[in-house]
Amino acid sequence: LEKGWLGGGNTGRNTTIIRSNYLYEESMHIYEHSMKLWEGLSQELNYNVMYSPRGVMMLSHNIHDQQSFKRHIHANRLYG
Repeated sequence: LEKGWLGGGNTGRNTTIIRSNYLYEESMHIYEHSMKLWEGLSQELNYNVMYSPRGVMMLSHNIHDQQSFKRHIHANRLYG
């Protein structure tokens, strides 16, 4: 929650990521539901929350990063 107006704190100054690409099925369902709520939030509040769905590109710099990213990719594909 913002201390002042909506978007006036940290979320207004920095990139805020709303995502559902987590590793566990139980978590994915919760975050996927959360994303659906964000989609209609501006209309529900009659206030532009500046939600903008986009993709993400992550770059790996070493083997550990590659393995971690592949793990996420496989989990995302497995759970749709």
